[in-house]
Amino acid sequence: MQPSWGQRDTIFQRLLPAHYGNGIDSPRLASDGSELQNAREISLNIIRIYGLDETANVTLSVMSFGQFITHDITLSEDFTFENGSSPACCDAQGQLLPPNDMHPQCLPIKITQGDPFYTYNGINCMSLTRSKVGLDLSCTFGIAEQLNSNSHYLDGSQIYGSDVTTSNDLRSRVGGLMKMSNVDGRELFPIAPGCENQLNHELAVCFQAGDVRVEENPQLAAIQLIFLRQHNRIAKELQVLNPQWDDETLFQEARRIVIAQLQHITYNEYLPSLLGSKVMADSGLALPSSGYGNGYDEAIDPSVSNDFTAAAFRVTHSSIQGFLNLFDAADQEDTERSFSLSQYFFDSSRLVDDPEFLDSALRGLTKQPPQAIDELYSSEVTSRLYIGQKAYGADLAAITIQRGREHGIPGYNQFREFCGMPKVQSFDELIVNFFPENIDLLRAAYKSVDDIDLYIGALLENHVSVYQSGALMGPIALCITANQFQRTKNGDRYFYDIGGQPHSFTLDQLNQIRRSSLARLICDNNDGSVTNMQPLAMIQPIGTNQRVPCDSIPSMDLTYWKEI
Repeated sequence: MQPSWGQRDTIFQRLLPAHYGNGIDSPRLASDGSELQNAREISLNIIRIYGLDETANVTLSVMSFGQFITHDITLSEDFTFENGSSPACCDAQGQLLPPNDMHPQCLPIKITQGDPFYTYNGINCMSLTRSKVGLDLSCTFGIAEQLNSNSHYLDGSQIYGSDVTTSNDLRSRVGGLMKMSNVDGRELFPIAPGCENQLNHELAVCFQAGDVRVEENPQLAAIQLIFLRQHNRIAKELQVLNPQWDDETLFQEARRIVIAQLQHITYNEYLPSLLGSKVMADSGLALPSSGYGNGYDEAIDPSVSNDFTAAAFRVTHSSIQGFLNLFDAADQEDTERSFSLSQYFFDSSRLVDDPEFLDSALRGLTKQPPQAIDELYSSEVTSRLYIGQKAYGADLAAITIQRGREHGIPGYNQFREFCGMPKVQSFDELIVNFFPENIDLLRAAYKSVDDIDLYIGALLENHVSVYQSGALMGPIALCITANQFQRTKNGDRYFYDIGGQPHSFTLDQLNQIRRSSLARLICDNNDGSVTNMQPLAMIQPIGTNQRVPCDSIPSMDLTYWKEI
């Protein structure tokens, strides 16, 4: 057992050795030693704006829940000064700074003349600050290894925090409850210190949570809010069952149950929707339906891999919808209240200002389909990302390409070999896994197949449904994602279905946790108007998965936690 594995502020691990230009910390170079094509140019030439490109069988909650759990297991923070500010990598007018004025932790993306969006706005610089790096397990610096500021475990960090100070700040210290604010009788996140009078969001972020990204978009905040409410709902029920329990016991037991529910929903609903049945079975990710699990292995390091978080899993950004549909109490789309994503980056004021927003968003998340995972992206994230009050935003695809190179992520071809597929010697050999038109795009962007960025290669791969049994991603993204969630589960001695340890649930309790579902959490923790939900919230409400009354969706019986 390695107590330091998975701790917050430890480095990401690697599936393959880092590939830096100088062997230490500079961005990856092309195989001939030259610079790779500019990240924004690759985005312009390969990423296209989507049309009718939706994934028909799943709901947008797959995308939002994926972001929610990503914020649980990873937080790669950018370099900041001691006062918390970031170095300027572009000037106030979006112009590239002279080399002598550029901070060494800057790695901006240059905008070339003729860019159809940024040149029009007079911009030639997209800011990017390098990620914080840390010590390896021998407490030495070698090649740059980026730091994870969250715990690597699937343990509700985004709800409870990854350190004692954050956790304590979020607790009310009464009845095991978490702090909440009350707005017209609706329980919302607590307001961050110093932000109490800023409910109109004159400041960018006003909600306080276990993760600083809680308000990245309103749909993410909606998912996180129902988990926060779930904690307090369970704590109150446990107090009724066990009035002798003190605040600490109630908090820790409610937290333990919520984390177990989070883990169960992730492996029972989310991953099957994303990876498909074949990968779930072949990777040993399918959960047992009875008895205890037997996956824990103390030799497995659960730490998140850099290759997963900085490249492979980011292909799911393609599933982002640029326009968010809200549905009214009659389950009809409310076009007047629906909105564009760029209107509310890091702004969840809709939760405060609109009493019907949460329920409308939850109905939308469980009905609107996501975009397919491919080279088609919403312009809301390829030119308007975090736009705020400016005339332009950032390009998420270009940032992801640049970030992968900055983190020293090896190229796509090397991961083919890691995942048991043959390395290719030429672009023509990609025909087994790529459409011809996508091979042409790759050939135009890269001099060699060995130069293809992992993110771009994984994004453009075909989704062969017969081989992947309903998976939403191509084979390399599937391989790296399955590898991560294998280790996340099998390297966690506190994973919810492990038996035979002092912290283990009883079999009766475990069977109750297995009744958990995202649908049940939505039914239990909305603002009152969501009375119908499909049993599998991440699957479209059609066929045998139609919306049904909430009363018919299984729920946990907490009497099995009554202390005798």
